[in-house]
Amino acid sequence: MQISDLRIFVAVIESGSLTKAGTRLYMSQPTISERMTQLEASLGVRLLDRTPRGVRPTSAGREFYARANAILRQFDELPDAVADDASPARSASACPSPWGSRWVRALSSGCTI
Repeated sequence: MQISDLRIFVAVIESGSLTKAGTRLYMSQPTISERMTQLEASLGVRLLDRTPRGVRPTSAGREFYARANAILRQFDELPDAVADDASPARSASACPSPWGSRWVRALSSGCTI
């Protein structure tokens, strides 16, 4: 399991659709579906109920969603939590990013990832 799997799962739950999650994350629907299938297989539990109208979390999926959100919040806040107070000021961005503020700051400062 990778941090990107958590981001994909959260996007799927929040959008209610594999296709909408793919659009939100700039990924194809088949890629999103494959990653979710792999995540479920690695955990040995079904996280999503797939229907023609979209997806819904199972009870395990609801628990996984809550914990994944907490982990992602901590992960995204980590760079700021350990930043040196003497470091140069960082520019803040109002641009939403599914990968967290760290990537937006890196891109807005001219860094390449």
